[in-house]
Amino acid sequence: MMNTSKSLWYRRSSFLCIIALLVGVEGGCGGGVLTAGMIGFDLNQLKSTVKQAEDSGHSLIDHGNVALGQQQLLLAGTLNGGIDRFQKAYQSSMHKTFNEVDITEKNTFDQLTDLSNKALHMESQTSQDAQNLVLTSQTTVNQILDRLPLTDKSPVFFGFVTRDVLNSFDASPADVQIMGYHLVDDSIGRKKPFVEIAGHVIPEDHVDPQYDRIKVTLPPEILKQLRVGNEPCDPMQPFEIRVIVYSKSASFFKSLFRFPDEAHYDGHASPGKRRYSISLIADGETSQEIQVAQAKDVYSGQVNVDCESTGSTGVNWQAPVGSNQVNATADWVNTDKVGQQSPNAAASGLNATATGSIRGQNKNWLGNCDGGGHGTLHMHVTYTIPQQQTQPLNSASESVLMAPDSVKFTVPVAENNKWHSVRITVKRAGCANDFDSIQLNVPDNPNQNVDQSSTHGYFVLKYALGTITVSSTPQLPE
Repeated sequence: MMNTSKSLWYRRSSFLCIIALLVGVEGGCGGGVLTAGMIGFDLNQLKSTVKQAEDSGHSLIDHGNVALGQQQLLLAGTLNGGIDRFQKAYQSSMHKTFNEVDITEKNTFDQLTDLSNKALHMESQTSQDAQNLVLTSQTTVNQILDRLPLTDKSPVFFGFVTRDVLNSFDASPADVQIMGYHLVDDSIGRKKPFVEIAGHVIPEDHVDPQYDRIKVTLPPEILKQLRVGNEPCDPMQPFEIRVIVYSKSASFFKSLFRFPDEAHYDGHASPGKRRYSISLIADGETSQEIQVAQAKDVYSGQVNVDCESTGSTGVNWQAPVGSNQVNATADWVNTDKVGQQSPNAAASGLNATATGSIRGQNKNWLGNCDGGGHGTLHMHVTYTIPQQQTQPLNSASESVLMAPDSVKFTVPVAENNKWHSVRITVKRAGCANDFDSIQLNVPDNPNQNVDQSSTHGYFVLKYALGTITVSSTPQLPE
């Protein structure tokens, strides 16, 4: 969030190397004389730890965790300020071990080391713990700077934070708050700093300088432009910040003519990669073959029989081509004055056959019966017919796009699937309002690729064989 220039750390290192050579600390620029146990060596290790914390802060912001990343950068800037002044105060001791220096020097170094180690693991802490660590570190480093044996108590800049971070722990947060040491000097009448944000010079009555921070209230037109509240539906815009702090000059002649010294700070506020919630809804239809149950009843003609005589008949039937599971049963129906009956049925492939016989009633002792009998052979056939059944087909999924990256979705491609349309809805992450949308009519030819722009032109969709890729375009205003 507060990139005072990535090359600043390297410029500091080069400057400290020159100082080390001037005061006779051999190996101060990596020549190999400083070894483990010496203050200068341990101080370089400490700087490396803080640099890792700084890099972690930049990474957090780039991946959307602006609040924690901003605090981690502020903490790294605070520690860098303390380490630089510590080195300046004890430059002549860089080649010594801690056993050879005053206990005050060792305790101060231990404090900076403890804070640096905590900064390195800040990413795993809760938001509240991170805030407490930043505030505690600022207080501790300012106390360290106050007691360092330096006649020069010139200002030190740690970094800055914006309203979105301050909201969580400050009851009356400023729009921008610049943190540091000795940022206002009573001896020159508390001359207000010069503050320029996004190319706009901030009026003095909007600047509230304090010893360890400068609170800036942005005029309405700048506040509207930058949106430093960083709300999900109204995200902050990147901006440059330039600050000049005035302090009493150590130079006799400048002091005589009341010319103050100036300390300059340049920073860049960035919300990191924009995060967008991408939701997809695809509509279509799918067809599948199902077996539909069917039945057929087949009857023979009426069979007539006399007393104690037998009559037989048979029927057959063929199921439609493509039928499955053909089964047949048989029975005699519409019978009258029949003694015995015998039905049989069988099915083979598509063919169903039934045969059967009936016998007339037995004669009585006079050699007569009630009369002739009759019956009809009945065959009941069951089978299934394959049919294509169409059903609605839907697919829904969500993903997060971090511009300018892209995200991919997949809709199931199969012979029986037919997709009709795909709708993509884009929202800013955490915001309920629609930001952009894309409507795609899926081509009938599954091998046809399609490029489709969004409603506002901020995103583009590419469709190929069921894979949908959504990417941001250069027209994305943020």
